[in-house]
Amino acid sequence: MPEYIGYTPTGTANSSVTRVVYNPFGLEAKSATVIPFSPIGDYKGVSNTSSNTLVTAFRDSSTTSVSASVGIFSGNTINFGTAVVTGDTGDWVHVESIANNKVLITYSDSGNSNFGTGIVGTVSGNSISFGTAAVFESAQSPYSCSAYIENNKAVIAYRDDGNSYYGTAVVATISGTSLSYGTPVVFESAQSDYISIEFIGSDKVVIAYSDEGTNNGYAVVGTVSGTSISFGTPVQFESGSTEFTSVTYIGNDKIVISYRDGGNSDAGTAVVGTISGTSISFGTPVVFVAATSAYINISYIGNNRVAITYRDGSNSGYATAIIGTVSGTSISFGTPKVYESASTEWIVSTVMGESNNNIASIYTDQGNSNYVTGARILIGANEDIVEKKYNTGIWSFEQVLQKRLAGTWPNTTRDDPPLKDLYYNSTSLILNFEGSNGATSTVDASPIGHTITFNGDAQISTAQAAVGSSSAVFDGTGDYLSIADDTSLQLSGDFTIEFAFRMISGADIQPLIYIQDAGHPQFIAQAFLWRSSGTVELYSSSTGSSWDIASALGIASSLSTGTWYVIALTRSGSTYSYYLDGTRNGTFSNSSTPHSGYGTGIGARSDGANPSNVYIDQVRITKGVARYTGASYVVPTSLYPTS
Repeated sequence: MPEYIGYTPTGTANSSVTRVVYNPFGLEAKSATVIPFSPIGDYKGVSNTSSNTLVTAFRDSSTTSVSASVGIFSGNTINFGTAVVTGDTGDWVHVESIANNKVLITYSDSGNSNFGTGIVGTVSGNSISFGTAAVFESAQSPYSCSAYIENNKAVIAYRDDGNSYYGTAVVATISGTSLSYGTPVVFESAQSDYISIEFIGSDKVVIAYSDEGTNNGYAVVGTVSGTSISFGTPVQFESGSTEFTSVTYIGNDKIVISYRDGGNSDAGTAVVGTISGTSISFGTPVVFVAATSAYINISYIGNNRVAITYRDGSNSGYATAIIGTVSGTSISFGTPKVYESASTEWIVSTVMGESNNNIASIYTDQGNSNYVTGARILIGANEDIVEKKYNTGIWSFEQVLQKRLAGTWPNTTRDDPPLKDLYYNSTSLILNFEGSNGATSTVDASPIGHTITFNGDAQISTAQAAVGSSSAVFDGTGDYLSIADDTSLQLSGDFTIEFAFRMISGADIQPLIYIQDAGHPQFIAQAFLWRSSGTVELYSSSTGSSWDIASALGIASSLSTGTWYVIALTRSGSTYSYYLDGTRNGTFSNSSTPHSGYGTGIGARSDGANPSNVYIDQVRITKGVARYTGASYVVPTSLYPTS
């Protein structure tokens, strides 16, 4: 994060101020800009709508109206358009990017009994226009905030002052610039303050908040189904008063929550949480500033790092930023850097751009007539793509990765850093099958590094490849690959199995991927088989005595020899989804845990029975993550990332 080098802040409204900053990664000196513009405001929100465009919404203190302005990055400056009034007055303003260059602004409408209200804004250049406001809660609704979850759905979380101040959430459906809502659902039956919400992939959100019933910090996972939302059990992350709570998702089922710890002299603190289904477990909280902090915001910036912006009460209220690095369930921090050397309030921040090398921070500059001010904070270059908001829509972390893999991400002609997989640490097996023709060994590029044993005449072939230059070939007469049993391949909970194959001939009942149970080798955990009719079927057992999870379930049909196909099977909670060439062919529900424990076979059973005559490529097994849960995904056209 930047710090000033020999500069005293000056400037007037609607003018640019350039500051030289120090890059903490040891790279060249960078520059950043702080742009004040005329409105005087508080209760702010900010979100990006593209790599160089942001929308800030705020209460204009002179009129109490909810206003919004579009800022566009140009080099090292931010050019703000004219602030546009929504037509309402309001407090507790929050803004969230949604699809098609739109934003959802939520607020407590002080002109309408402080009812919780939402409105959709459409961005065009540096201008913004609004649809019609729609009430989501007919009661005062402070701390309102929202998270976009794709498919024109968002979840709004807030405190319902009409219902004993309970923490409440509602699903919003966006159609053009119109809003409709499902039924509000309570996630905390106690007064809930300082609410923050974040999308965590698939159909889930996490909400962090202060439970005033116990005066502790809590978090809870919500699952969206249609226009409804249900919640797991709230979990405590801080046994003391928490304020200015902010949460971000960093992938691999990890979140980081930052907050002011009222039980520890108001110190700025952060804690790492691990999500499993609808449960959360937390590591040990870590202080990032041992003094009074306020207006705390956290953003994920890639490489297991987060950036936190805040008001440093021990340093004249200066706007300050710090980087935290996550390792497992721990987090450590670098040196804090000031980016506004004046007293600041109502600080909000968002990551900008696909390279995550800068953050936009919006705040009230008390050193400059309380103008709403925008600062660009440079934090280094060439970071991984992890931000889920972009100008052509809102994409999940995995969707962004898939677009990169498929070569369809914007700006693919620039010098990108090596592709990385946000879920790499959760992969149990990665077989890209790259090698010379006739080779009889290959490398498991997952973190586990399984030993892959080639049996019979199984070998690498450069004659065919789904991706890259080669694949594994099996002649159907005793050829197969075997992998010893390992807990990483015992797939309880969420998982993803995916691979490509090309049939050479069509003998009956030929296993492709086969994971057996030790006590009952005829009953398997997950197996894909194709028959002479060209049908891929799934068999799975939890009992070892019957196919109770799936029995001859047709997950793809009408398949031909001589054609590459890609199969994927995912489990999210109790829901299985199966895909052919990126399109979901169906789903089913089963909450039982599959048997496992005997090892994995590729091209035959793990004991060599029923060998296949087939090419197989791009095998990947991910434990703990359902990579694909929607109607489709982008099939990778590059080798799987190996980091």
